[in-house]
Amino acid sequence: MPNTDVEEIKSRLDIVQVIGESVPLKKAGRNFKGLCPFHKEKSPSFMVNPERQGYHCFGCGEGGDVFEYVMKRESVDFPEALQMLAKRAGVELKGFDSKENKAKQRLFEVNEQATKYFEAAYAHSTGKVAQDYVKSRGLKAKTVKDFRMGYAPDDYDALIKALKNKKFTDKELIDAGLAIQGNRGPYGRFRGRLMIPIADATGVIRGFTGRVLESDGQLNGNQGSRVAAKYVNTPETSVFHKGKLVFALDLAKQSIIDEDGVVMVEGQMDVITAHQAGTTNVVATSGTALTEEQLRQMLRFSKTLVFAFDNDVAGEKALLRSIEPAENHEVEVKAVNLGTFKDPDDLISNDPKEWKKRIKDAEPIIDYLITKAFQDLQDRKPPYDRSQIKAVLSSVLPTLARRPSIDQDFYAEQLATTLGIAKLSIKTQLAELLTVNKVAKSKEAVPAKSVPIRKTPEELVAERMLGLVATTPELVPKLAELDERVLPETYQKAASALKSGYNKRTVDTEVAALIDVCSMVATEYDAMSEVERAAEFDRLYVRMKSLWVKQHQPKLLAAIKRAEAGGNNERRDHLVDEYMTITKRIAHG
Repeated sequence: MPNTDVEEIKSRLDIVQVIGESVPLKKAGRNFKGLCPFHKEKSPSFMVNPERQGYHCFGCGEGGDVFEYVMKRESVDFPEALQMLAKRAGVELKGFDSKENKAKQRLFEVNEQATKYFEAAYAHSTGKVAQDYVKSRGLKAKTVKDFRMGYAPDDYDALIKALKNKKFTDKELIDAGLAIQGNRGPYGRFRGRLMIPIADATGVIRGFTGRVLESDGQLNGNQGSRVAAKYVNTPETSVFHKGKLVFALDLAKQSIIDEDGVVMVEGQMDVITAHQAGTTNVVATSGTALTEEQLRQMLRFSKTLVFAFDNDVAGEKALLRSIEPAENHEVEVKAVNLGTFKDPDDLISNDPKEWKKRIKDAEPIIDYLITKAFQDLQDRKPPYDRSQIKAVLSSVLPTLARRPSIDQDFYAEQLATTLGIAKLSIKTQLAELLTVNKVAKSKEAVPAKSVPIRKTPEELVAERMLGLVATTPELVPKLAELDERVLPETYQKAASALKSGYNKRTVDTEVAALIDVCSMVATEYDAMSEVERAAEFDRLYVRMKSLWVKQHQPKLLAAIKRAEAGGNNERRDHLVDEYMTITKRIAHG
């Protein structure tokens, strides 16, 4: 794509106006300021500069031009962002009139027309069987409309005829996955089914899921027999790739940003009932384990993943498969304990308030696995026998071995205390698992693509705090008041160096390099006075404490619950004291 097209679009669009449609902005000197759309914050740190036509968030580090904003905000790639902005700017992209692109546009159009056909069939008397099913599931008319649900009549080629009347060819219908070539010509893939469109993050429909209706059926197009498959999906096409789509992300993304968390379930009906219950930050992978592409899309809106998979063996296996790709990213992973309910839909149908409460009480993934492991024990009271200890460790350690060393140390101590065994034995098993994992990775035939290392929110805040001190000597005394535990480990060393009278020649090379980076980051505060810098340091410190508490409080609460359940009152009291210290000294100190 010629750069002239990109520059032409930029010249016609005002980034302040584009971003201002989704983020309330206020004038702040030469810039505009607002709450960041990419992470949850109370004080605005998101700046838009009309002169440079760029944006930057000093809280999470996101930044770029209008194209990058649309790509991140709408979770689309560059070509899609280019087309969206070109349409808005009235720029004709000649490079996009290729044969391949035109073919894809036709598939998008035929999917949209098919959706309208299914919606009309549902509203007609023909769709009574679908209407009855929807009512039996407790779904409201607004929910059906929001998700554009419809009905595919149990007819050999009614849809085919309707779409051909709109000038779509047999090949286009087959290429879209709506039709199958039969002896008598193309026939409908979806018949006698409740239809659920599957859209991308921008709302463009790329395919469908069709659920069979018990009082109806589906002819296979050849022998007139009934097909028993509960669900039929669009096959892989040039526009539909199941592993790249997150169901309902287009409807959930704003809520995900607002709640600073995305809740993942396994099926579309779970998503639909969850949205109707008011939890609109729920999405699904539509029956596939979480892929890197799906994860990348969701992480544009939140760095917190909450899994609420089915409460059975298959659901537990799917959970373990899905958390693996998340471990390659700086992301907080939690899981919802459904208790005795078989799946989210079951819980929501019985008690919507309890569903919301369980999402709120979702545990960090290791705590969840520990809780589930102890639930599976017939006798949860210590002392535990050898088989019970082995069962708990085999459920938890494989996942714990892939977590950061700080988590391994924390949970090894918790498990050792609860199970009544030596911490060293757990650390030894973790070390063995780490070795196995490294060997397995080294044998992978295809090397993983290099992924840019993203800094954690804690690192981004620590950078700015220490950068302010490094470039403003008057702020060094503030480090004496700082509880260094809240800083990431490497930044603790840098803070100690600055507090002791920093001399680049007398500290470790790694620490000196880190302080240099922090100093460069702090150039964004060049225009601030000393008083303003001190106030900014205080604001960042409050943010850092909040992040630290958010990470550690849930782990301590889970440990307190386990100690309580195991009757270990001494351990419980110790943990409660530690929890109160965090709350009072760090959170409010």
